Order: sequence, then C-alpha cells, then structure tokens
Amino acid sequence: MTDQPQSTAPTKPASFLGALAWAMYDWANSAYAAVISTFVFSAYFTKAVAADPIAGTEMWGYAISASSFCVAISAPVLGAIADRGGRRKPWIFVFTLGLVIATALMWYVEPSPSSVVLALVLAAAANFTFETATVFYNAMLPDVA
Repeated sequence: MTDQPQSTAPTKPASFLGALAWAMYDWANSAYAAVISTFVFSAYFTKAVAADPIAGTEMWGYAISASSFCVAISAPVLGAIADRGGRRKPWIFVFTLGLVIATALMWYVEPSPSSVVLALVLAAAANFTFETATVFYNAMLPDVA
C-alpha cells in the first residue's frame, strides 16, 4: 500500500449544472441497461433471432461474458487513466458514442438465424462500451459528491 493520493490530477468540485449533468447521464444510460441488456433486445434475440431459445440464451451469455471479460481486463488500465489523467468527459463521449452506434445498428438485426452473428457482435460491443464509459463516469463521483 502506498501513501500516494488516488488522483494526481487537480480537481475542483462540480458546479450545480455539472452535478445535474452527471445525474442526467445516469438516468439516460439506464435505458440501455433495461431495454437492450436485460429485458427487450436479449428476449428478442433468444426468441426471434436464434434458432431456438435455449441455444439463443447460451450464445447471448457467451457474447456478454466475452465482452465482460474484455472490460475486466481493460478496466484497471482505464481506471488509472481516469484517476491520473483528469479529463474524463472525452472518454465518456467516445465510449458513449460507441454505445449509441452499436445500439442504433441493432435496428438491422432481423428475426432470423442469419442475423445471429450481427446481433451478438453488436450486443458485445454495446456492453463493452457501456461498461467502459461507466469506468470514467464513476471516476467523476468524488467531484460531484
């Protein structure tokens, strides 16, 4: 254990508008977690896209697990960047833009087994970008608390 401060980047407390923006981001990204990841798109994939629901559930689990493993590998490095770098908003923007693009492209996933690969790649990419944006978002908490 070292006695170094967690962040070497100078920070100042967020303004009211900064704290409000932080809270609104939290509210807005909840739609992804509910609609895409948990309730709607995952059910659409397992029931309409995959050849059968059991295989669909298995494939969905593998895709999300693979992207979560990538998050687990990259999060410590990204967390260090967030804590030491000071500029978190550009990273949030980049990863959120990736999430928006992956989610928007889900429109092209047809209810057919021919769309399985597209659906899984987009779901994994969306999950990865959502979780990595959250690393930088959570790093802002000490400034808005």
